[in-house]
Amino acid sequence: RRTSSRSYEEPAHTGKVYENRIKKEVSTRLDTINPDVVDDPTLQRSKDVTCYACRRSEAVLFQAESGATAASLSLVFVCVFCKTKWVG
Repeated sequence: RRTSSRSYEEPAHTGKVYENRIKKEVSTRLDTINPDVVDDPTLQRSKDVTCYACRRSEAVLFQAESGATAASLSLVFVCVFCKTKWVG
């Protein structure tokens, strides 16, 4: 139920609360990622992606914050061959 100070009541049809957040684009912060992360053996690797720059198929990937809060995460890929970075 929603109530207001004007004594108007209306039954709620769902118990969901929706939240809209404006996100900062992670692509504008890709330049802050050190390309040497490709040498980190603890990061996940994938051969199921294709680098748009060199067309080869192996990249390191990790989650990075893509918004104003840690609730917004994006996958960041770094090509192990040419070190190109992109968000997937």
